[in-house]
Amino acid sequence: MPLLPDLVQIEPRYGHAPTHETRVRVAYGTKGLYVAFDCIDDPKHVRAGVFRKDQLGPSDIVWLELDPNNNDTTGYSFALNASGSQEDSQLFRDDSEELLWDGVWKGAAKLTDTGWSAEMFIPWSTIRFTARDEYTFGVNIGRWLNHDGETQILSPTPQGLPGRMSWALDYVGVKGIQPGLNLELRPFFSLRGVPRRGDDSLDRSFPLLPNGGFDLKYGLRGNLTLDLAVNPDFGQAEVDPAVLNLGPFEVYFPSGAHFPRVQGDLRDPLPTLLFPPDRPDPRPRWPTRPRAARRTARSSRSTR
Repeated sequence: MPLLPDLVQIEPRYGHAPTHETRVRVAYGTKGLYVAFDCIDDPKHVRAGVFRKDQLGPSDIVWLELDPNNNDTTGYSFALNASGSQEDSQLFRDDSEELLWDGVWKGAAKLTDTGWSAEMFIPWSTIRFTARDEYTFGVNIGRWLNHDGETQILSPTPQGLPGRMSWALDYVGVKGIQPGLNLELRPFFSLRGVPRRGDDSLDRSFPLLPNGGFDLKYGLRGNLTLDLAVNPDFGQAEVDPAVLNLGPFEVYFPSGAHFPRVQGDLRDPLPTLLFPPDRPDPRPRWPTRPRAARRTARSSRSTR
């Protein structure tokens, strides 16, 4: 598989060559997208820590940003640190991020004699995109070197300009793949026992109380999603981590309930309602990068 173009340092010295080389290869198959990172560094300087999902701490990190519809607006981010801890998010409005999104993907990392390496596998069923004969994906790669405080990006946003996905590199020539079913089903069932009643009790109801239901999310087409909840269990949520708060302000935790959870790209329909297509939008527009000025990378088909 051919290497992607060299990454560019944006911190601490914008536009300079990276102090440590990063070799990245991207390939695809019928099941998903494969990404391999070879991060050159002194193994003694690589910081690897084990962290909870979506809570990466100080460590060496690599990440992939993927715009499957190539619309310069929405996408997904997948990150791994040197110990294999994961973080993912959904990107919308070009540079906004929804960390509550959780995708199904695989990732692994290990230390090597020349630094550390990492691999990612992103199934097509995890990301949403419109079926076509040939695809062009927006792809961007990043790396964070913890010991030097250095950030490297494949296609960085120019200083002073907004944007994130709109500056991604075009990954062209993807053929022979199909989007996933975009179906998520979360059933639940519980059984509650009632204490034994006395012989003189008038309550003759069944001593075991069953309960059940399910949450369903189905991508109908494009950005149209069906969310269905039958007898939702609002108590079925992730446990918040323990926080020692010694300050005068409250601690706020994000909602861990699976329903209702709105996708980031569907979160703000208000501008569309206020400014329909037949009415001009008076809001200021930021300049976007011309597509002709983008760098492109030819896709590589994997036999896996």
